[in-house]
Amino acid sequence: MDKLLYFSEIDGICIERMQRIGKFDMNIKHFHNQYEIFYLLEGERQFFFDNRSYKVNSGSLILVNENAIHMTRASSNEEMGHDRIILYITKEKMKELDALFPNINLVKFFREQYGVFHLTPQQQKQFLEFYEALKAEFDNKDANSDTMIALKVVMYFIEFMRKNQAHKLIDVASNISPKYKTIDAV
Repeated sequence: MDKLLYFSEIDGICIERMQRIGKFDMNIKHFHNQYEIFYLLEGERQFFFDNRSYKVNSGSLILVNENAIHMTRASSNEEMGHDRIILYITKEKMKELDALFPNINLVKFFREQYGVFHLTPQQQKQFLEFYEALKAEFDNKDANSDTMIALKVVMYFIEFMRKNQAHKLIDVASNISPKYKTIDAV
C-alpha cells in the first residue's frame, strides 16, 4: 500500500514523499530524462544501476543521472516498507541552472558522481532541512517562489559537492542473493 505524503512541482522541479507499507519491488529497470535525487528516510532497499547492486539504508542519498537505467527492490522478503523522498529535476532545468551558475556544473557532477551516498547524521539533518525549505516554498507560492526553489536546489548542491567530490560507488553485489546476481548479470 502506498501513502503519498507530499507532492508538488513547478516548471522543471518536482518533489514527492511516499511511504510504502509492505514489500515493494520495481518489476523492471527504467530510465527517464530527469535527474533523480532519492533519499531514504526509513527502511532498507537494494538499488540497481550500472549492472551493479547497492545496499541503501535509512539516511542514504542516491543521485541518478538523467537517462541512467535503474531500479529499486526490497532488500529482503521480510521487508516491512520504506519511506522516501524523491526530487526530480528535468534535463532542461539542470542546464538552465548551469547556465546561470556556470562554475557549479551540476550536469557534470551528476554524470561523474552519481551513486549511493551514505550521509553522516549532520548531512541527513541538512537534507531534511533542505526538504522542509523546499516544501515551504512550494506551499507558500510567494512572489518568486520558483526562483527561490531553484536557488535552494543550487545552494544545497554547492554544499553537497564541497563534501562529496571524490565519491566512489560502493558495490555490495556480494551481499545479495544469487537470484539478484543472476538478474543483474542478464
